[in-house]
Amino acid sequence: MSRYLFKRLAISVLIFFALTFFVFALSSLAPGSPVDSYVTPQSTPEDIAHMEEYLGLNDPIPVQYGKWLGRMLAGDLGNSYRAKMPVQGLIAEALGPTAILTSAALLTALLAAVPLGVLSAVKPYSIWDRAASVMAYVGAAVPRFFIGLIVVFLFAVQLKILPATGLYSAAGDGNLADRAQHLVLPVFVVGFGIFGVFVRQMRSSMLEVWNEEYVKLARAKGLSEWRVILGFVLRNALIPIVTTVGLAIPALLSGTVVAEQLFALPGIGKLLLQAVTGRDYPVVMGVAMFLSIVVLVVNLLLDIIYGLLDPRIRLAKSKA
Repeated sequence: MSRYLFKRLAISVLIFFALTFFVFALSSLAPGSPVDSYVTPQSTPEDIAHMEEYLGLNDPIPVQYGKWLGRMLAGDLGNSYRAKMPVQGLIAEALGPTAILTSAALLTALLAAVPLGVLSAVKPYSIWDRAASVMAYVGAAVPRFFIGLIVVFLFAVQLKILPATGLYSAAGDGNLADRAQHLVLPVFVVGFGIFGVFVRQMRSSMLEVWNEEYVKLARAKGLSEWRVILGFVLRNALIPIVTTVGLAIPALLSGTVVAEQLFALPGIGKLLLQAVTGRDYPVVMGVAMFLSIVVLVVNLLLDIIYGLLDPRIRLAKSKA
């Protein structure tokens, strides 16, 4: 197992370098220049050329990336061109709302999808199964921003029972109940898409395990049907769900960009969007680095969870 994890860790490091270089090169080749934010009507061509030299924009892309990588490994992500602040500080400020939003959306989607997927598998073609199928297809087909506009119109504009923007009320004290109320709509928008994926995966996993020999043996021993389902079928059906969770993390993070912009939440997604539109490349690279590490670490942790859920996987990986 340790040999396998070391191999995965080495691969993750290589993927990290490839991802960050790709983002760096793409940002450098994009139209516009960071110097635009410094240019004034009084700026001369010599001033612009001096600023480009000062920012290191005249160096080849591999050289610029090497300098950024060296500073990053030393713990320095540079300063934001727009905010004139250290990138670490901007990411730290935006991290809290995004962490709360993504974790709440993931947990909510799992808590809703697993029971519904189990019911769909236990009672196929029932009302539960049909409702799960409809919600799964809607969540996969309808864009998040459109879902967001619909729920804002219904619950914030028409019914006026939920707030549409911010993390807390401007006139309130920001208590837990107030913050939870403000998170209802963003969590729904971010979690709805992955909810459909989880339901379909849970249903198909349950049906695959349903006729395994150890399940038939448990029934033959006289165990109750729900004990067989919860003790034998569900545990083994959860292994593919772990894979699906790992694949859903990037989609979950991309969904926060839409939700944070739509609901005016000061998170990583909104910070990234402002940095891209403002050609704030140090912030773009800082956010890209952070998101890459999150995705790679989550996938590494999921490999460990595989072994905990199924000892056969742990044994096979230790021999690999």
